Amino acid sequence: MAVRIRPQDVLRECYERNGCLRIRSDDPDTGRHGGVELRLVVGDPAERREVRAALKTFKIFHGKIYRKEKNRKQWVIPMYARVDIVNFLKSVKPKGYTKLVREVLSTAKRRPIRTTRRRRAKAPAITDRRPASP
Repeated sequence: MAVRIRPQDVLRECYERNGCLRIRSDDPDTGRHGGVELRLVVGDPAERREVRAALKTFKIFHGKIYRKEKNRKQWVIPMYARVDIVNFLKSVKPKGYTKLVREVLSTAKRRPIRTTRRRRAKAPAITDRRPASP
């Protein structure tokens, strides 16, 4: 019988093993915008599937998965949205997560961070409004 591992344990183990959180501040002199990025590095396709399924259970969205280098067998799962990064840290609770959450929230620039993702507006329904023929 296979042992089932909880999704937060899968993500915590992956993050603590070789994940990283990058926080870059704005530099108006050079024109560089700051931001936040969280990277999870996974080794093989099976682990990649596990991590993606665990992220899906928490409804955390990630960026496009890419190979770390051409000849290496490591893949990177990036997250760029502050909302997703905060949700990841609060649900996984890695070592020192309160300090990390505080730092991520302090990068919010002009407006406070959203607690939910923005939903796309639905496109208006196209209907045939021709007058009825007599």
